[in-house]
Amino acid sequence: MLRAILAICFHELAAHRVELHVHMENERARRAYAKAGFEEGVRRDYHRDADGSFRSMRLMSLLSPEWETH
Repeated sequence: MLRAILAICFHELAAHRVELHVHMENERARRAYAKAGFEEGVRRDYHRDADGSFRSMRLMSLLSPEWETH
């Protein structure tokens, strides 16, 4: 399903970049997105939880040229 959504983004919508945020502890999602070709970085203290504490998030992105070669 992820590949079908990315095909729509890049081919039908002519997007240059697709990005998403993944919780640091969500290793399963990180692996799935990395397998699809996403590169990652970290947005430190990006999300504020209900208790007021901050949580870092992974920023994962995929560019159109990377999609075409992946």
